[in-house]
Amino acid sequence: MIGNLTAETMELLRKLQSNPTLEKAYDTFGVQTGSGIVNYNLEAYAKTLYPVITPLRNKTPRFTDPNGGNAVHWKVITGINPGRTFPGTNEGIRGALIDQVSDDRLASFVRFSLENSITEEAIMQAQGFDNALAITADNLLRSMFIAEEEWMLVGNATGLPQPSAPAGTPVAGGSMTQQATYCKVVALTYDGYKRATLANGLTTTFTKSSAASESMTVNGGCSKVSAASSACTLSGGNSSATWTVTAVPGAFAYAWFVGASAAAGSCTLAGITTVNTFTQTANAAGTQVDNGAGYGSGGALSTTTDYTKNASVFDGLISQAINTLILSPSGSTTATGYYKSLDGVALTSDSNGNVPEIDNALQYFYDTWKVTPTKIWCSTQEARNITKKVLAGGTAPLYHFNVDNKGGMTGIVGGSFVPVYNNKFAPYGPKAIPIEVHPNMPYGKLFFECDEIPYPLANIPGCYRMDCLRDYWQRLWPQLTETRFTSVNFYGVLQVYVPFAMGLIDNIANG
Repeated sequence: MIGNLTAETMELLRKLQSNPTLEKAYDTFGVQTGSGIVNYNLEAYAKTLYPVITPLRNKTPRFTDPNGGNAVHWKVITGINPGRTFPGTNEGIRGALIDQVSDDRLASFVRFSLENSITEEAIMQAQGFDNALAITADNLLRSMFIAEEEWMLVGNATGLPQPSAPAGTPVAGGSMTQQATYCKVVALTYDGYKRATLANGLTTTFTKSSAASESMTVNGGCSKVSAASSACTLSGGNSSATWTVTAVPGAFAYAWFVGASAAAGSCTLAGITTVNTFTQTANAAGTQVDNGAGYGSGGALSTTTDYTKNASVFDGLISQAINTLILSPSGSTTATGYYKSLDGVALTSDSNGNVPEIDNALQYFYDTWKVTPTKIWCSTQEARNITKKVLAGGTAPLYHFNVDNKGGMTGIVGGSFVPVYNNKFAPYGPKAIPIEVHPNMPYGKLFFECDEIPYPLANIPGCYRMDCLRDYWQRLWPQLTETRFTSVNFYGVLQVYVPFAMGLIDNIANG
């Protein structure tokens, strides 16, 4: 029996070997990569690939104020002998009295606070790879740096006035309905501009909630709606319109509502621009109307309700430089710096490699205050345009040659950039002013900053500083669930001593 079984088995094996269709491929034997028995080659430490560009915050002095209170106050003498009292005096008599100009300044303290969280499971599962709890705190701290940088430059806590009624001009071309057309404008803070979209509309208010179910209502950065323009009648070959409004100092953008009637609710959002002009070529594509509710659950836009003032943040350098009422309760104009709106016109060039608009500002600083800015901050658009204007008026080549150490040419490098502007009106002689791009600067603006004390014996610690009742601190909140919460805070204000040495060229067109 066993012998027969062996013979039958051998015969079956011979048949299998002679039939290739039944033969199993040799390369499927053993363990393959598809079996999943492979090492997981994970590089240690999570990569943090996000920008933290905070040049103003990094260089700003920080002062821990020991005096408490809800605001910091200081006295300023802004002029001596402004009436030019005659100094010549006859023998035996006393000189005439001079006058002095002084003012009170104040800046209210505010608290900035952000939170982050992590679960216990996330902490345990990250063991052997990275410190997840430390990453949580580090990301939170960097988020605070980014927020502080933004508000230091473009913060507007004081609010914006109601824009005036815009004006419209018919323009050739386009596809707008030919009829009498009206426009209304809303001025936006930087925060309002970043929250606004044509599709979703403007954010009038929003609710900020904490992990402890606390909440606060925050204004979204929209001004009162302007009065309607006069009718702009489109006819013939004119199916477009250019709308213009008087510049609102401190506004970072404008929202344009257009319709066939001046009545409330008849104009629809048609455009959002960073300059105070808007050329409209098609009918309004937005959905929000001029008295409609804000994006989300915000209050309604109106000609009587302002959504720009926000007492829970501080005013930035730009706002403090150009807004008279921020630092001086009396409204004294001695608090303000330079402001010029180009109203949708591009920078220009002269025949000597200069930009007249920048020269005019620098001349104002010298003629009025005998000071010079120390840096010009701009967007990428204005950085390109300054380079174009300087090169258009001079003889600088648009390329340069690379040579090796033996004097041989190794190639031609294209691309020019003007990183410095020469101030011909600086005290004690010309001064080179760096031009730098700031990540929070919208198109259409040039900001002149001053970070060097302009006068000897000025009795100030610097041009500006962060005055803190309490500087950065972290709090790990009591743990009530399997999630840990941590916060980073600071309580202080941006204190600007020399706003008059700063200024803004506003509403610059691209070109």
